Amino acid sequence: MITKLSNGSRGICLSILYVLVNAMPLAGQTLASPGFEEPSLAANAFQYRPTGSGWSLLGSAAIARNGSAFGNPTAPEGSQVLVLQGSSSAERPVCFPWPGLYQLKLKSAQRNGNRQTFKITLDGTPVSYITPAGSSFTETTLTDIYIPSGTHILKLQGTNPFGGDNSAFVDNLMICKNPTVQQIANSGFEAPSLTADTFAYRPEGAGWTFASGGGIARNCSAFDNATAPEGSQVLILQNGGSAQRSVRFSSPGTYRIGLKAAQRLTQSSECEGDGEWRGGGCHHSVQWEFCGLYHRRLYGYCRR
Repeated sequence: MITKLSNGSRGICLSILYVLVNAMPLAGQTLASPGFEEPSLAANAFQYRPTGSGWSLLGSAAIARNGSAFGNPTAPEGSQVLVLQGSSSAERPVCFPWPGLYQLKLKSAQRNGNRQTFKITLDGTPVSYITPAGSSFTETTLTDIYIPSGTHILKLQGTNPFGGDNSAFVDNLMICKNPTVQQIANSGFEAPSLTADTFAYRPEGAGWTFASGGGIARNCSAFDNATAPEGSQVLILQNGGSAQRSVRFSSPGTYRIGLKAAQRLTQSSECEGDGEWRGGGCHHSVQWEFCGLYHRRLYGYCRR
């Protein structure tokens, strides 16, 4: 398949190109104490802000064992659950070795007769607000969360929108890579390595074929490109510029293509791939945004 990125307008910067395979299995992300089983409490007990859980519990956050005075339903995993009472919170650092799309799953329930909502944030940025449906545990799945590589702070915090004493229970929190990344050489446009603050039209050694206003820019170049979200270089598509390369797919299936994009100041554009998919409206800012996923079906052959 020939992957082509082109620009029909004035200027755009792209970074971190992924081809994502829907059919591949999810890979588990290691998350210490996903079931809040530490520290192990006495039967029918709960404890506010216990130490040794691996989580930083603030306010009236607690861990409760089955049969506690909170009336928490039986834990769907293990025998203990997290309690988010009022505006309390629980947070911990999580290491992501690889950038990409992730899926977050958890099970939650209301305290009987309560109306609690809690939010999930990553490095302070809200990912989702969850209002458990009732006093029995139900599963929530959040998909297509783009997370750069590195260590990030995952936080769950009660918002208590109706005031009063309201609590929610959380258990079995899992983070999975979603989906498997199909390797694309030089997907972050880090080769060739440019000197500081420079850019180059149609550089050699990138593995991409550039045309017209296509090129690579390093952070702080004359293009004023936003700092690269991965590495220190980005693709630039100026006016009708383009970049393309061949990508070999080992098996047929439905694939998705994702990337991060940002405008040069006051400019707008669209991207297209192989003449058949087009992303509109996802990059109208000088800040990096994850563009919507592009779906296409590839059959049992590879075109070069």
